[in-house]
Amino acid sequence: MTHDPHAEEIIKALLAMGERERLPDATQQVIEVEQGIYTLSRYPFYRPQWHIPATLKHEGLAGLLVAIDGRYADPEWLQEIRGFLAGTHHIVVGHERIPIPSSTQIFHPDDRMELDGSVSHILLVEAGSRLSPDIISHLHDAMERTGAMGAYCDHDHWDDTVNGNLWQYPCFQPIHDPYWFSHAENCPPSVLISRQAIDMPCSWADLFSRRILLPINYVHVPKILASRRFGSKQPEISSYSPIRPVPYKDDGIQVIIQTRDAPAMVERCVASLLRTAARPERLDIVIINNRSTLTETENLFRKWENSGTAQIINHDEDFNWSKANNIGTAYSKAPHILFLNNDVEIETDRWDIIMENYILNERTGIIGALLLYPDRIIQHAGVIFGMGAGSPVHEGVGSSSADGGPNRRWVKPRLASAVTGAWLATSRSLFNEVGGFDEQLAVAYNDIDFCLRCRAAGQYVVQASDIVAIHRESATRGTFLSAEAQQREHEEWQRLQSIWGEALKLDPAYNPHWLRTGQPFDGFHAPTPQVVARWIEQSVKNQPWAL
Repeated sequence: MTHDPHAEEIIKALLAMGERERLPDATQQVIEVEQGIYTLSRYPFYRPQWHIPATLKHEGLAGLLVAIDGRYADPEWLQEIRGFLAGTHHIVVGHERIPIPSSTQIFHPDDRMELDGSVSHILLVEAGSRLSPDIISHLHDAMERTGAMGAYCDHDHWDDTVNGNLWQYPCFQPIHDPYWFSHAENCPPSVLISRQAIDMPCSWADLFSRRILLPINYVHVPKILASRRFGSKQPEISSYSPIRPVPYKDDGIQVIIQTRDAPAMVERCVASLLRTAARPERLDIVIINNRSTLTETENLFRKWENSGTAQIINHDEDFNWSKANNIGTAYSKAPHILFLNNDVEIETDRWDIIMENYILNERTGIIGALLLYPDRIIQHAGVIFGMGAGSPVHEGVGSSSADGGPNRRWVKPRLASAVTGAWLATSRSLFNEVGGFDEQLAVAYNDIDFCLRCRAAGQYVVQASDIVAIHRESATRGTFLSAEAQQREHEEWQRLQSIWGEALKLDPAYNPHWLRTGQPFDGFHAPTPQVVARWIEQSVKNQPWAL
């Protein structure tokens, strides 16, 4: 790439830090040519161009009906998409005033769907979108190979206000995630659905809103096959979101906090819990006292016990995060449990209600929070598996919370492979079902193992980024610095690998376009056909987020 040793060292350092965007354009161009790796800012140079006008290739699917969502469309958008669909059986869903030829059927959004017997599949398309001419062959082939009832692909955005059009903001989708797709801007602009998947009767508006949230198995094709018009209005889908208020129950929440002294820190932690909770009287706070010696700590604990603020459980053993938490669960019968580090301060008001709205919904087993350093830099926005040959890593770490990440994923509720134990909520019933934390993982990876066991039980792990807290990471215990501590972490990593093996390399949220070397999301490339095929097979499993 360069024969300047100093320049090569700088490039290596930037890549190691996840700062590929800071490389000079000339260097990025060389990498693009030699390695096929791009940064998001240079996405337009990667984007394969579709020749417009073109027509949809649909010969292999005789029973295809194309339904165009024209509710928010300008007339020229409809004209373009109808030109692309020339020769297909297509309809427009909108209002009677839409200026299109009388030969095209127009259905009101509230009209009930009535399909004749010749229709086998429906391609739902937003007016204003541009599609690859090959989208039908890719989606239908994936459905045929896997038996899926619906199919979607990745998309980007196109902007015709820029000279020559600008293709930007790719949305590299996860394997089907009902939480991710509860955000309208994340929904694919085009979805292919089998007629058998539609629970008639339903209205056209209902079908468009639920196109990616139907109770069916979807296959995901990780290819850019559609483009959404930049700035186009999206239909409301909140009524189909899995994040729904649940009937109020006057149940308690046990909060378990471990500490060794650090009285000022743990006092701030508890104060934040009580200050921000909607119903602080429901919190059953249990402090696991791991060999504290300070008089200030003793006085604080006595004050809490006298006021009924918290129970204090003395734990006179070497530090074992898993064992101490397991012991702590015996001191309450509250149906929900929050495991909380003593260096965490909750910021979100009504966090207890938000948490319960997640955890009381079907198949939601574990909740994690968005954790920030005191300077508002992200410390945790979920956990990613399969980066290089290393252990699981935190999403978003080191990035500004104002940034939000690709498609603002770090500030949106979504599914994750795992979340950190620094703020981890679950139900007591699930905790008992999977056997609590593995006490042989005393310090590291115990949270990862617990999340994997809950996923193996068919439960979702949700990164609930609408709950925000400050995390002064390892402020009391410190980080792994000594040789003994490094050896301990290595041994615990080996144990985790021996238990879970290949599961630690698979992440349903991490689209195969993204690089798996360096830092997460720091560059993308075109996945190989073999990788695409494996992803397609994984995406259509009965429970693709389970193990």
